[in-house]
Amino acid sequence: MSSSEVPRGLVGSSIARSDASSIHIHGLDLCNDLIGGVTITDFLALELRGELPGAAERRLLDAFMVTLAEHGTTPSTIAARLTMLGSPDQLQSAVASGLLGAGSRFLGSMSDCARLLQDPRVTEHRAPSDRAASLIEIANGSVPGIGHPLHKPEDPRSVKLFALARELDAYGPACETIVAVRQTLHERTGTRLPINATGAIAAIATDIGYEWQAVRGFALVARTVGILGHLTEERRAPMGQQIWDLVEGLGDDD
Repeated sequence: MSSSEVPRGLVGSSIARSDASSIHIHGLDLCNDLIGGVTITDFLALELRGELPGAAERRLLDAFMVTLAEHGTTPSTIAARLTMLGSPDQLQSAVASGLLGAGSRFLGSMSDCARLLQDPRVTEHRAPSDRAASLIEIANGSVPGIGHPLHKPEDPRSVKLFALARELDAYGPACETIVAVRQTLHERTGTRLPINATGAIAAIATDIGYEWQAVRGFALVARTVGILGHLTEERRAPMGQQIWDLVEGLGDDD
């Protein structure tokens, strides 16, 4: 049954419809309009917002994907490698295990930051300093998107992303707010913490009109690419067994 033949009384999806000779996605013909004519980043925007992005939005989304894809030997890639160790013939299981930990500490903090930046109690203020003060209060002083254990005093990724946003005329109120948050926290604590990559992406994504609920999706799509790279390496040069042996050895008596 095609999506155009949904029985009466059932709610069908408006995203894609097909018949014997064509497939349409958000009103665009898959074969004539999309295949060979758009990038996967274009398609991501199409799925999230129902329309293809302009050139500036495409460059920013591409920048998000490249920024987020690879972070080395992290909890997500370790989980993926260990899952492949136990189930080497189930690639999807290994990828999924690497994504399941996306949350407030890893991968997901950008959606938490975007949620704060888009909170009406924050956006109702005109001055960036007032928006920053309100955001910090709502977050109880612990602001996602601020701070990094390695990159200090600046996160080079954020510097690049903000520069690109300015170049593409996408540096708006949310970017101003996160910069003001950093400055306010510095004035209150005496410590100058960096805006990390997730904070920069949350702010830029907000300024180009993405709802905070969609922002974590950028991390999931991008990190899938990175996890696939690690799993390819795991097949060629396994380290899952070494990780297991290392953890097992931690409990041994001297």
